[in-house]
Amino acid sequence: MKKLLMILMGTTLLMTGCIHKNKSDVTKEKSLSELYQQAMTYYKDKKYSKAINEFKIIMFQFPGSKRMEEAQFYIGESYFKMKRYSEAINEYSFLVNSFVGSKYVQDAKYKIALCYYYLSPPPSLDQSDTKKAEEMFNEYLELYPDSPQADSAKSMIKECHLKYLKKVLNTAKLYYKMGEYRSSLIYLQRAQNMKDHNLLEKEIEDLLSKVNKKLKINQFKKH
Repeated sequence: MKKLLMILMGTTLLMTGCIHKNKSDVTKEKSLSELYQQAMTYYKDKKYSKAINEFKIIMFQFPGSKRMEEAQFYIGESYFKMKRYSEAINEYSFLVNSFVGSKYVQDAKYKIALCYYYLSPPPSLDQSDTKKAEEMFNEYLELYPDSPQADSAKSMIKECHLKYLKKVLNTAKLYYKMGEYRSSLIYLQRAQNMKDHNLLEKEIEDLLSKVNKKLKINQFKKH
């Protein structure tokens, strides 16, 4: 009986080992082409997490292959589609730094700038990410002035300027409500000297007119 038990245990262990071995072999037997097609199918079907997993398998199992650049780019694209912009920046940046001559570098640089813009908060909050986005869009235009995305990059720079303007104008409005008209005037004058101030020209002029009236009234009262 003991002998029979030992034989059964040995058979079970052998079968378990075969199952694990077969699973491993199946993974290894998947060709680069099959993995890439599966990854792209997931990507097109908007199954971005699954796509990322497949693209990462390509990166690890087939280093130096012709699909590495594409896999890395689409990892970034998948995170971008999921609005996980910080992770997308990391992946695009890895592509830019690791595959310098890649045809995907241009698109990756544009997307990095977009990610920073989308990460930037409302005008009332810190605009560090907006500043970074503007810097990246300007860098993109210097490198690719004739790019199909050049006009879009210029528009996004204006959007960055609009955020700065709104931040300054909102401060001017706040001081106006508090009755601090001279402080409001200082911020309005600052807004007038900012790039693309014409984007909010009417709002600036309307508030400036109100502030000047209040200052004149106060001056008149003093006399």
